Amino acid sequence: MQTQLKPWTGSERLYFYPQSAQIVGQTGQIGRLRIDFGRQGNEFYSTWEDSRLSLKSDKFRQQFDDIINDLRFGDGGRPLAGRKELTGFLRDKQAAILPEDGEWHGFRIDSDLYTFLLRCKPSPGDYEAYVWCYKKDWLDEHMANAEKGDFYLRLKICWILSTGELRDGAALPDLTDIRRHQNALLRERFGYRFEKAFDDKYHSSSFHIS
Repeated sequence: MQTQLKPWTGSERLYFYPQSAQIVGQTGQIGRLRIDFGRQGNEFYSTWEDSRLSLKSDKFRQQFDDIINDLRFGDGGRPLAGRKELTGFLRDKQAAILPEDGEWHGFRIDSDLYTFLLRCKPSPGDYEAYVWCYKKDWLDEHMANAEKGDFYLRLKICWILSTGELRDGAALPDLTDIRRHQNALLRERFGYRFEKAFDDKYHSSSFHIS
């Protein structure tokens, strides 16, 4: 097995961070793994946090374990093998840098049913990788709907800026979907950097999700 990591594209950048309970439900977010490589840079400390326990099936557990272990011990770039390996892996991956996020990089990994979003940056003394886990079809559908809503919201703003007013009888796009998704769109853009602190860590040679 050789895991394929693809740099983020488009609105995928919004899903590498904590989300509201509403978006967690809509995207089929299963949970996240946080990783640091310890003081020496060659250890593997991780913390798993459930988002939707009902989606954490045996098939998900097996696929997730296989992917994490391949990123640590496989024949590819092995970005999760340690801090040195992660630094080398990211050296020529400028296209994966997430905007306005201090050199953090984002990658997408797909299996048949799941999508794993890896956000990583060598950071001694802090977490150095986060893996967000989603139901693949739910996430893709949510991104498509959010992008459609974002287009009409920007169209509405451009109309107001260009005309200076909303005139009676003016031809405006149908904003029904926008009103339904406005709060979600705002949370995606302005509420995605908040982290909940946890101190529980564990160390394992081979990764297994609990």
